[in-house]
Amino acid sequence: MKPDRDGIAILAQVALNAPITIHLAEETRARLELAAAERKAPLDEIVEQALAVYLADHLGASEWSELSTGALEAVWDNDLDARYDNWRELYGIPPG
Repeated sequence: MKPDRDGIAILAQVALNAPITIHLAEETRARLELAAAERKAPLDEIVEQALAVYLADHLGASEWSELSTGALEAVWDNDLDARYDNWRELYGIPPG
């Protein structure tokens, strides 16, 4: 896989909270490591924030919505959450 203009090539399919391997241009890696050191933050956190900014600039709302659907279904479509489906009844709130 050839790196894009920023020297980033993703080599693994991403699953929720799964580790991935990326190849970075030396300059990009150095900038990320410097940002992590300056903020006293883990490198993973800095990379995640940088990707979030990049994706926010390059993906529209519909693409973000599609990406989040699976994660939200996992959180909301389960037996524990099902009891809140009838929240008005649960909390005694009349319709309307």
